[in-house]
Amino acid sequence: MVKKMGTDFTAQDDNGHTALHYLCFSQVDTKIMKYFIKNGLNMNDLDKKQRTPFHYLCEQNISNETLKFALTNGALLNQQDYFGQTAFHFFCKRNSSKELLKTLYKYDADPNIRDNNKSTPINYLCLRKPAEEMIELSIRNGALPNLQNNDGETFLHLLNKSSTAKIEFIKFLLDSGADPNITNNKKLTPLHYICKNEPNVEILKLILGKIRDINAKDMEDQTILHYISDKYKIVDSEIFKVLFQHKADPNIKSRRLNTPFHFIASGQNSRYEVIELFFKNGANPNIKDFYQETPFHKHCKSKWVTVKTLKLFVQHGADLKAQTPKLFTNFFIIFQTLPTIQLINFFLENRININSQNGSNGKTVLHQYSDMSLLDINVLRYLLINGADPNIKEKENGCTPLHMLAYRKEINLDFFKLFFEFGANVKIKTKNGLDLKGLICEKYESDPQKEKLMQMININFNALKDNFKQFLEREEFTDLEIKGIKVHSILLTHRIKKKINDIIQVFEKFEKKHILNILKWVYYAKFPIYLNEKEKNKFFKIISKLGIDIYSPKYDYNSYLQDLLNDDQSKDFTIIIDKTKEKIKVHRFIIQCRSELYRGMFLSIEDSDDLKEVKDYSGISFETLHLFIKYLYTEKIDEGLFNKKIVYELSVAMDFFQLTPKCSLKWYIDQKNLLKKKTGKKKKKKKK
Repeated sequence: MVKKMGTDFTAQDDNGHTALHYLCFSQVDTKIMKYFIKNGLNMNDLDKKQRTPFHYLCEQNISNETLKFALTNGALLNQQDYFGQTAFHFFCKRNSSKELLKTLYKYDADPNIRDNNKSTPINYLCLRKPAEEMIELSIRNGALPNLQNNDGETFLHLLNKSSTAKIEFIKFLLDSGADPNITNNKKLTPLHYICKNEPNVEILKLILGKIRDINAKDMEDQTILHYISDKYKIVDSEIFKVLFQHKADPNIKSRRLNTPFHFIASGQNSRYEVIELFFKNGANPNIKDFYQETPFHKHCKSKWVTVKTLKLFVQHGADLKAQTPKLFTNFFIIFQTLPTIQLINFFLENRININSQNGSNGKTVLHQYSDMSLLDINVLRYLLINGADPNIKEKENGCTPLHMLAYRKEINLDFFKLFFEFGANVKIKTKNGLDLKGLICEKYESDPQKEKLMQMININFNALKDNFKQFLEREEFTDLEIKGIKVHSILLTHRIKKKINDIIQVFEKFEKKHILNILKWVYYAKFPIYLNEKEKNKFFKIISKLGIDIYSPKYDYNSYLQDLLNDDQSKDFTIIIDKTKEKIKVHRFIIQCRSELYRGMFLSIEDSDDLKEVKDYSGISFETLHLFIKYLYTEKIDEGLFNKKIVYELSVAMDFFQLTPKCSLKWYIDQKNLLKKKTGKKKKKKKK
C-alpha cells in the first residue's frame, strides 16, 4: 500500500537516516528488512555520522538468520563511521552473543581495525564483564592482545581496570602473547591495576613470573607495592610475601616522597605480621615524605596503632623522641588513640620524658588526657604516679593540666582529689589571671559539686608528701652518713632490699652526685630522673646494680608508704596504749614527719635515738589507733569501719597528735558528714 502511494523508500531525514536506519534502531523484523532492500534501500546507506543501518543492526539482539541476511545482501562489516568505528565496534560494545560473533568472523570481521581512539573492537569487549569467552574467540581469530589504544592500554590493562579478571583467562592471555610489561600513557602496567583492585595471590604469582621490573614506576613514581599498600581493605599478608620474594622495594619514594611503608604504617594493614614482614625486607621507618613525616609518625597517628607494633618500630630504629613536623611528641600523638597504662609503660621503658612538651603549644600528655572526653581515673593516676607534672603551663593560655580538668563539662571530685594528692597547685594562674577558684566560679554556676570542690581546694591532700619531704630535708632526723651525705638507713634498707653494710659498700664506689640521685629516687620516688644521655645510661647501670626495679609503678608516695606500712621488720618504734597495754609498731620517722607532738618530743629529748617506745595517753582504743596510724602512712581512711565511737576518737587523735588544721582526715569526716551521720541521730522523747 505504501508503495502504491508513491512513497520514496530512499528518502533521508535531517540526520541522514533512511527507513532502514530506523528499522535497525530497535527490534528488527527480518521480513520488513527484506522488503526494504528489495525496494531500493541499501544496508550501506550513510547518515550524517557516516554510519550505515548495519552499524545500528549490530547493536541489537538479533537472530543469526537476520545477521546472515544483512551480510549476504551487501552489508559492509568494516565500513568506518565519522569516529572510525565499524559495525564490529558497535557489536562489541553492546552485543553479548557468542554465536553472532562466530558468524561475524566467518564473514571476515577484522578484530584489529582501530577507530579514531586507536581502540579495536576487542578493546571495547574487554571493558565488559563477563566477556572472556568472546575475547578468547577473538584471539583465536587473530585479535592482537598487545595493540594499544590512545591511552596506551592493551587487553590486559582494560580487563583489570575496574576489577580483576579470572586467573584462568589471564593465563590464556599470557599464553597467547599478552605482555604484562607494557605501560599505558600513565606508565601503568596491567599489574598496577590488579594491585589497585583486589589482588589475588595466584594471579600475582602468574604475572610476576613474566614481569621484567617489579619496581616499575607510574607517572607518580609509584610501584605496584605502593598500590597494594595504599588500600583501605585488609590485604592478605601472603601477597606481600610474594612481592618481597620477587624483590619489591619498600623504600622507593613516590613523587610526594611516600614509600610503600608510609602507606602500610598509616592504614589498617598495619598489622604486626605485615609490619614485621616489611622490616625483614629492609623497610626504613625514618624516611620523610613531602610533609616531613616518617612511617613511624604515620603509624603513631593511625587508629590501628598498638604497643606491640610500636615495639617493633623501635626495635628497627624508629626514633621515639623525634617530634612531628607540627612539633608534637610521639607520646602525645599516640595517647590520643591509645590512652592506656600499657602505652605509658612502653614509653617509660624507653626512657621518654613523661613531661616532654609539644614544641608548638607546650602541652604535655597530662594536658591532653585531662581534656579528653572519656577519662579513666586509673590511667590518670598512673600518669601521676610515674611523674606527670600537674603544674606545667602550656603556651597558648598558660593552663596547667589542673586548669584543663576545670574546663570539663562537669565537675568530678575524684579527678580533682587525685590531682591535689599529687601536688597540683591551685594558686597558679592562667594568662587571663584566673586561678582554679576563679575558673570554677566562672565556668560552673549551678553545678551541685561546685561547693564541695571549693571546700576541697582548702584541704591539703598533699600533706603526706609535704610532711615527708620536709622531714627528709632535715638532717637532725638522719642516722647515717655516707661520703658526707646524711641519710636515713631505714628507707635505704626498705627500698634497696639489702643489708645496710652492703649498701654502704656499694655507695662508697659511686661519685657523690650519683649517690644524691639515688637518694632522690629512694626518698621521693621520682620517676624518671632526666639526665643527659651519657649520664642517664651510667645512672641506670648503677640502679640495676642496687637491684631497684626502675620501671615499677609502685614507688609513688602513696603506694611507697603503704609498702612501708606493711614492712613490719623495719619498724623501729612502739606505741603502747596506756589503758590496755596493747602495742602498735611504727616507723619512728613516720610519726616524726606527720605529728607535731612526736616531732617536738624527739627533738626535746636528749639521746632520743635510744627511745624505742612511748605510752599513748590520748584515751583512744587500739582499733582507732590502728586506723589512725594507717592514715598517717597512706592519707587514706577505711570508711567501712566507721562507727560512732571511732569517728569521735579519730577527731580526738587528730587533735592529740597535732595534725595540721587542713589535713584531709578532717575533710573526710566533715565532707562526708560521717560525724553527723554516725552520731547526730536525735533521741526520741518519751511520752509522759
